[in-house]
Amino acid sequence: MEDTVNAEEVNVLIAGGGVAALEAALALQSFGDDRLDVRLLAAEPRFWYRPVAVAEPFALGRVSSFDLSTLAAQAGASVTLGRLVSVDAARRIAYTKPGGAMEYSLLLIACGAVPVQAVNGALTFRGPADTEQIVKLLGEIGEGTVRRVGFVVPFGAAWSVPAYELALMTAERAGSMDVHELELTVVTPERRPLAVFGPAVADVVGSRLEAAGITVYADSLAKVPANRRLVVEPQGTELTPERIVAMPRVGGPSIRGLSGGGASGFITIDKHCCVPGTGGRVFAAGDAVSYPIKHGGIGAQMADAGAAAIAKLAGAVDEAPAFNPVISGKLLTGADPIYMTAHPVGSESFASEVFDSPPWQSEDKVIAKELGEYLARLNGSRTVA
Repeated sequence: MEDTVNAEEVNVLIAGGGVAALEAALALQSFGDDRLDVRLLAAEPRFWYRPVAVAEPFALGRVSSFDLSTLAAQAGASVTLGRLVSVDAARRIAYTKPGGAMEYSLLLIACGAVPVQAVNGALTFRGPADTEQIVKLLGEIGEGTVRRVGFVVPFGAAWSVPAYELALMTAERAGSMDVHELELTVVTPERRPLAVFGPAVADVVGSRLEAAGITVYADSLAKVPANRRLVVEPQGTELTPERIVAMPRVGGPSIRGLSGGGASGFITIDKHCCVPGTGGRVFAAGDAVSYPIKHGGIGAQMADAGAAAIAKLAGAVDEAPAFNPVISGKLLTGADPIYMTAHPVGSESFASEVFDSPPWQSEDKVIAKELGEYLARLNGSRTVA
C-alpha cells in the first residue's frame, strides 16, 4: 500500500449502494478532509435495509428503503447509477455498465455477492422478494394443507442465520395458530447450529431449536432427487417435506482486472482491506470479499478499515487500524430474540457470548459504527430493525 496520494483533490470512488458502501462514505466524511471527493457507483437508486426481511412475513418487522442520493448527500457524496464490471488498476480507471469509464484516485469495491439457487424445487429465500412466498406457506400451515417443512442451508451458503430464524418463527406462528402436528426440519453443513459463533451460541441455539420441536441434521447435505423427497447425506435419511425453504448459495461479483481475485469471483484483501496487485489504490469490503462470513456488521467493519486506509493515503489521518472483526448478531425466534457476539477466526469463532438483551446500543440486526446511528436518526428512533 502506498504512503500518500499527492493531489489537491482525492477522487474516491465507492462501487456499491449497500451497508458497506454507505458505511465507507460516512466513515470518510467523519475524517473531515475537504480534499476527499467521494462518489458512489450504485446499481439502483434506493438503499434497502434488508436484515429484517426474514421477519416481514411474520409481521415482526418491515424492510425500510431510502433514496440513495439523499443518504449519500448527507455523507458528502454523489451517486452515479451503474455497475462495476472491470478495473484497470494501472491507469486507475473503473469500467461501468452503463456509463463507460470512471477515473479514480482510490477505489473501494462494496458491490455485494450474487445469490444463486442451490436446491432444485425449493423456495430460495433471498430477502424481501420472497416475502409473499413465506406468507403463503404460513397460510398453508394454518389451513392444514402443509404439515412437513424442510429448511436447508446448502454448502456454500454465506449466512445460515435466516434458516434458523425462519424455522423458529414458523414453529412459534404454528403454535399461535393452534397447529400442533407440524414437522419442521433443518439440514445444515455446519458442525452445529451457528457454529460460526462458537460453542456458547451453538449450545443456546441448539436448545432453542430442540424446545421448539425442530429436528436438526448437522454436518449434513440435502439432496432433492424428486418432488417432496429430501435425502440427508451422508446418513442416507429420506424425508418427505411438502415444502422446502432453502438459503441461496452466493458467488462473488467477478470484477475483471483484479489480479488478486479470489475463488468463485470473490475479491482477496489484506489486513487493511486492500486488494493485492492494485498498487495500493483499490480496496474492498462486504459480501464481495473472499472472507468466509458474509454479514452486514462484518462488512461495515471492513468498510471502516478500508476508509481509514484511504484517509491515511489522502493524508487525513496518521494511522489506519487493521480489520479486526467482531461478529454481532440478533437471532429472531418469534418470541424473545437471542443476541450473540464472537471473535471469528476463519469460519469458526472464540470468546462467544449470548445475551437476553442487546449488549450494544440499539436493537439493530446489523451493527455499523456510522450507518447505524445515521439511519436511526432518519427513523426518529434508536433502531431501524
